[in-house]
Amino acid sequence: NSLDISNKFIGDLTGIEDFVLLTNLYCNNNLLTSLNLSNNVFLSILECQNNSLQASLDLDLNITLSYLSCHNNYLTSLSLDNNSALTYLDCSNNNLVTLSIQNGNNPIITYFNSLNNSSLFCVDVDNPMYSSSNWINIDPQTNFNLDCATAFGCLDPLACNYDNIASYDDGSCIYPTTSNTNDTACDSYTWNGTVYTSTGTYTYTTTNAVGCDS
Repeated sequence: NSLDISNKFIGDLTGIEDFVLLTNLYCNNNLLTSLNLSNNVFLSILECQNNSLQASLDLDLNITLSYLSCHNNYLTSLSLDNNSALTYLDCSNNNLVTLSIQNGNNPIITYFNSLNNSSLFCVDVDNPMYSSSNWINIDPQTNFNLDCATAFGCLDPLACNYDNIASYDDGSCIYPTTSNTNDTACDSYTWNGTVYTSTGTYTYTTTNAVGCDS
């Protein structure tokens, strides 16, 4: 139940869904832009590297998948949450923005590579500490987290958009500002809608350009 169509300059694999008992598919080094494997539920090995796969690769129904090599494509999203048998993953050299591997069985993954995905800042995993210690083939900006949706934010308590849930600072902190103005007037002075009739130091609080106090 193995199919090897590597290096054939193939641009379309329509009909692959008819091979319902397929376990091993080698379609690397072709011209594929998409891949529908929803009917190939017994798939164990998938090599589709060096193609032109776009957007996402849907493997939700391929729950027996243990080996995935999809590097050198243009994938932006990859979810392997349903693939608890996965032991090998190479998704390097893509355009990944999101990657999730919360499959409940991360320790059996013996090879992990997500290098050269410059927009991949966070990977959803079962145990961030375990992944950080064992999966070293990652870009400098990539982190592991239990929930990447809330992982990034402003971590400075002095900022007016401080996020006490975030784990990583995303450089978005914005701060209050203060400015001083000295004025001289006779009898009375109107400042920001208020009339002042005596000498003194007064404070007016408003909102600055970034939404903080000014």
